[in-house]
Amino acid sequence: MKISKLVKGIGLTVTLLGAVAIISLSLLFMSISNRTEAVEQQMKFQSLGRQVQEASDFLTNQVRIYSQYGAPENLENYNTEVKKTKRRDSALDELATYNVPDDIMAHVEEAVKKSNELAQIEAKAISSVEKNNMEMAQMRVFDQNYQSMKASIDENLATFQIELVALGARKAGSAKRQMETFLYLTIGAVGLMILLSATTYLTLYRRIKPLGKVTNLANEVAQGRLDSDDIHHHSKDEIGSLTIAINGMKNDLKDMISNIASVSSTVTKQSEEFTQSSYEVKEGSEQIAVTMEELSSGAETQATSSSRLAVMMDHLLKEIQQAHRSGETISNTSASVLTMTKEGTDLMNQSVEQMERIDGIVKTSVDSVRGLDAQSKEISKLVKVIRDIADQTNLLSLNAAIEAARAGEHGKGFAVVADEVRKLAEQVSHSVVEITGIVQTIQSESATVVQSLEQGYAEVDKGSKQIKVTGETFESIYQSVSDMASNIQQVTTTLTEIVDNSQEMNHSIEEIASVSEESAAGVEQAAASAEQSSSSMEEISNRSKELAELSERLDDEVNRFSL
Repeated sequence: MKISKLVKGIGLTVTLLGAVAIISLSLLFMSISNRTEAVEQQMKFQSLGRQVQEASDFLTNQVRIYSQYGAPENLENYNTEVKKTKRRDSALDELATYNVPDDIMAHVEEAVKKSNELAQIEAKAISSVEKNNMEMAQMRVFDQNYQSMKASIDENLATFQIELVALGARKAGSAKRQMETFLYLTIGAVGLMILLSATTYLTLYRRIKPLGKVTNLANEVAQGRLDSDDIHHHSKDEIGSLTIAINGMKNDLKDMISNIASVSSTVTKQSEEFTQSSYEVKEGSEQIAVTMEELSSGAETQATSSSRLAVMMDHLLKEIQQAHRSGETISNTSASVLTMTKEGTDLMNQSVEQMERIDGIVKTSVDSVRGLDAQSKEISKLVKVIRDIADQTNLLSLNAAIEAARAGEHGKGFAVVADEVRKLAEQVSHSVVEITGIVQTIQSESATVVQSLEQGYAEVDKGSKQIKVTGETFESIYQSVSDMASNIQQVTTTLTEIVDNSQEMNHSIEEIASVSEESAAGVEQAAASAEQSSSSMEEISNRSKELAELSERLDDEVNRFSL
C-alpha cells in the first residue's frame, strides 16, 4: 500500500475521531452547562418557594398585628405587599417561565385560592379595626377557620417546595448522568486518537526510514556533488518512486549546469537590483503604513474626543449657567428672607416692649383693685359702727318713749321726738343692711377681679418671657439667615468663576480641533509618500518583467523534472 493511501486512511480516521471528540466535548460542555443551569434552577426554585411562603406569612403577621394594636404602619405594610410589592405574584410569574409541571403547580394554585379566601377575611378584619371593633377583627384572624385555612396554605406551599426541590434535583441528576456519559465518550474518543496516533507513528517510521538515504543524496546534490553513487532501493510506494526520481534528477542536473551557469549570472545581477529596490520599497511602505496608521488613529481619536468633549462641555456649560442663575435667584431670595427676618425681629422687639407695658398696666390694675378691696373693708367697719349707733339710738328712743309716757301730758312732745328718732334709727338700720349687702358684693366682686387680674398678670408675665425667648430665637434666625446669605453669595461667586473656566475649556477644545487639522495635514503628507512608493513600485514592476523572462528560460529547464 502506498504511503499516501495509508496517510489518507489514517487521516480520515483521525479526522472522524477528532470530530467525534469535538462533538463529545461540545456535548460535555453543554451537559455541564445544563447541570449548572439545573443546579441554579434548583436553587432558584427554593428561593421562589420561600418567597411565596414568606409573602403569605408576612400578610398574615401584618393583619394580625394590625387587628391587635391598630398600628397604621402594619396596614400600610399589608397594602404595600398586596398592591405594590406582590412578591407572591412575581414569584409565580417567574415560576411560569420554568415550565413547572401542572401537578406541582396545583399545590400553589390551591394555596393561592385559599389565600384569596383569606384576603376576604383579612379585608373584613381591617374594616372591623377601622370601625374600632378590635375584638371582632381579632376573632376573624385568630379563629379556627382562619387558622385551618392558613395551615392548609402552609401545607400546600410546603408540599410545593418539596416537590419543586425534588424536580430540581431530578433535573440536576439527569444533567449529571448526561454529563458523565459525554465525559466517558470524550475520554474514549481521545484515547482512540492517542492509540491511533501511536500506531500511525510506528507504521510511518518503518515505511519512511529509507528516506534517510534519499535525504543524504539530496544534501550531496545540494552541495554540488553530482558524482555520488545512485541509491539502490526498490519498493512500490512513494519512497521507491522518490529514489528513482532523485537518481534521475542528479544525472539530469549534470547536463543542465552549463546552461544554467550563463543564465545564473544574469539572474543574479537582476536579482540584486530587484532585492535593493524591493528593500527600499519595503522600508518606504512600512514607514508609510506606520505613519498612516498612527495619523489615522490619532486623527480619528482626536476627532471623536473633540466631538464628544464639545457636546459634554456644551451640556456642562448650560448646567453651570443654569446653576449660576439659580444661585442668583437663591441669593435674591435669601436677601428678601433676611429683610423679612429683620422686620420680624423688629416686630418681636416691639411686641416685647408692648408686653412689658401691658405687664405694668395689669400690675397697676391688680394693685388698684387690692386697694379698692381694702377700702371696702374699711367701709364695712364704718357701716358696723353706724349700725351700732343706730341700734343705740333705737334703744335710746325706746327709753325716751317710755319716759315720755311716764311724764304724761308734759312728755307728749318729747314722745313725738322720740318716735321720730326711732323711725330715723330704723331707717338707718335698713340702710346699713343694704349698704352691708352692697359692700359685701363689692368685696366678692373685688376678690374675683383680683384673682382674675392675678391670673392675667401671671399669663402676661409668662407671655412676656415667651416673647423674649421668641425674640432671641428671631435674633438667632436672623444671624443664621445672614450666614446663609453670605454662603450663597460665595457660591454665586464660585459659579461665576466656573463659568469663566468653562469658557476657557471651550477655547482649549478649539485648540484640540486645530491639532486635529494638523494631523490631517500629516495624513496628506503620508499620502504623498505613498505616491512616491507607487512610483518605485512601478520601476520594480519593470524590472520584474525582465526577471520573469529570465525565469521562463530557467523554467524550461526545470520542467523536465516531475515533482
